[in-house]
Amino acid sequence: MTLKVAIELGLFEIIVGAGPGGALSAEEIAAQLPAKNPQAANDVVACTVVSADGRSLRKYSMTPVCKYLTTNEGASIAKYALLEHDKINIDIWHHVKESVLGGVHPVEAAYGMSAFDYMGTDPRFSKVFNEGMLSHSGIMVKQLLRNYDGFAGINVLVDVGGNDGATLRMITSQHPRVKGINFDLPHVISTAQPIPGVQHVSGDMFDSVPCGDAIFLKVRSP
Repeated sequence: MTLKVAIELGLFEIIVGAGPGGALSAEEIAAQLPAKNPQAANDVVACTVVSADGRSLRKYSMTPVCKYLTTNEGASIAKYALLEHDKINIDIWHHVKESVLGGVHPVEAAYGMSAFDYMGTDPRFSKVFNEGMLSHSGIMVKQLLRNYDGFAGINVLVDVGGNDGATLRMITSQHPRVKGINFDLPHVISTAQPIPGVQHVSGDMFDSVPCGDAIFLKVRSP
C-alpha cells in the first residue's frame, strides 16, 4: 500500500523532476505536495535522518526503476500497480476461503458475479482496470514489435479483450497493411475512441468472436 500512496502522491515524479544526479530531502519532497501538512515530511519518510542543527541528511534521488513508477513515462507500470492495490482487488482476498471451500472464484464470492460483469456495474473500477491493462500492455507490445515479425503476413487481426484499441493502434502504426478489429465487452467499447484502420466491435468472447486472419489474445499466467 505504501507504493500505491507514493504513486498517488506523485512522489516519483517529484524525485525524477530533480533531474539526473539530483537529490531531495523529505522536506523538499513534502514541500511540493498540494496539501500543506506540517508533518508531511515525516509522513513521506517515517524515519528522517537529521544533523544536530536540524538539517536533513538523508536525500532521495532517481534510480533506473523510477521511470517505471512515474505516470507520465512511456514504459510505466504505475497504473498497473494502482490496479493491483485497488480496494476491490484487496477486498477479494478476504474471500479466498470461500473460494477454496465453495469452488467459486473469489470475485464471485465477494460480488455474486464474474469480474467482467462486476466492472460493468462499477465505472470507477472499470476505469482503473482499463488503465492498468493499458499500462501493462504498452510495455509488452513495445517489446513484441521489436522482436516479432509475424504481423507482416496478416490482413485482419482481431484483438480479443483489446480495451480501447491501444494495442492495435501500436501494431497497425508499425504494420499499416493490417486491419484491426478491437473486440471487447460493450461497456468497454462504448468509451473507445476512433482509430484509423481499427474497427471497434462489442460482444462476449465466450459466445463468439469476429472473424479474422489471426486472433491476438493476451493471457496472464496464474
